[in-house]
Amino acid sequence: MDNNKKVLAIQKDLLSKDIKVVLKALKDVSEHGNPSVMPALLKATFLNGDQEARDAGLFILFNLKDNNCVDALFEALNDENYMEFHNLIAASIWEAGLNVDDRLIELVEMAVKHDYVTAIEIITIIENIETGFPYEEVTDASLTINEFIEDSEDENKNALLISLAETINGMVAG
Repeated sequence: MDNNKKVLAIQKDLLSKDIKVVLKALKDVSEHGNPSVMPALLKATFLNGDQEARDAGLFILFNLKDNNCVDALFEALNDENYMEFHNLIAASIWEAGLNVDDRLIELVEMAVKHDYVTAIEIITIIENIETGFPYEEVTDASLTINEFIEDSEDENKNALLISLAETINGMVAG
């Protein structure tokens, strides 16, 4: 079977109601998958309710090597269907070492929008970015954080975000 047909078969099988078919497809993802399987992989991992599928899918997500998968992960982080899994999706970005150096503003917006645990995972992503950020991005990110804190009564999250703002301010490139 040529690779395109194999990828289409994997996508279909990841969405199967038969858990055995899903688990086999999860094994096939590592060998034959590409970024186009990400939406089906995320659904198989988080939305089918099977713990074995979740564990297998998380293993794949935590070991991704293709930066072209980042867009699908960011889409899932902004998708309410994955709300209870946002922390795991964010963790997969830094566990896999995916490059998100150019997405500071999006990361900060997600950190302020999501719950405390997801914010911690997103902050970990930011703290592991080794390159600096342009001054304008740092300023915009700090403004986003400050606007959130002004309206928030969550002292724990506010303290976390204040720490993030301090970290980001120290990451100005140049």
